[in-house]
Amino acid sequence: MSEMLEWRGDSLQITVCCLVVVLISWLLTKIFRHKKHGLQIGDPYKGHRWYFTDFLDKPTYCNECEATVVRGGFCENCGVCVHEECIPNAYKRLACKVLVLSKNSVMKHHWVKGNLPLCSVCSICGNPCGTEPRLCDFRCVWCKEKVHEHCLKIKPPNCDLGKYSRMILPPNCISLTVKGWTDRRKRTVVKEVRRPSLSQWSPVLVFANRKSGDNEGERLISAFRGLLNPVQV
Repeated sequence: MSEMLEWRGDSLQITVCCLVVVLISWLLTKIFRHKKHGLQIGDPYKGHRWYFTDFLDKPTYCNECEATVVRGGFCENCGVCVHEECIPNAYKRLACKVLVLSKNSVMKHHWVKGNLPLCSVCSICGNPCGTEPRLCDFRCVWCKEKVHEHCLKIKPPNCDLGKYSRMILPPNCISLTVKGWTDRRKRTVVKEVRRPSLSQWSPVLVFANRKSGDNEGERLISAFRGLLNPVQV
């Protein structure tokens, strides 16, 4: 009996070891396949990525019709806010954050009007801005600087990506390619990443489980899309 139990124990141990080897092999296959196919991203030319909410925690105005928004959506990438019925016009009139640019392109500020964070200060004159009860003043979706409408005309056009520049993957440093033969199988992947002229540049990649906690993963992804290049999230 003892020999039989010992044999069964050895058999179980061997089975577990085999399963572990199979699991490791499967994981390695996935990793190498991912490396081979490249980092897949969503369509970078699709435009706005809307997140809808029934409650906004501060006075908010529609970037399309400029009326007050109580229930609506905001773009996770660039932060424009709209009524749901204004979305079709928003796609046509309001440009979203550009995820990829040509190699020789220069980074410019991408200004979005209104809905500035509380206690915003103009980077030109140093006075509070975004305080009027209407859609007013501007913020850059890349460097996060804020300016008054009348100060915008003297603001230099080039953008340095702000205090998070060492963590951001600049759009003009990315090359993409499309893989696949049919529409269903086509994938947009990162072909090349070129190093910008920044010291201590260390871009981050953000991974989060959307279903974790009380939708905390979804909120985390949304926040990082606004701070970084959405290609990184």
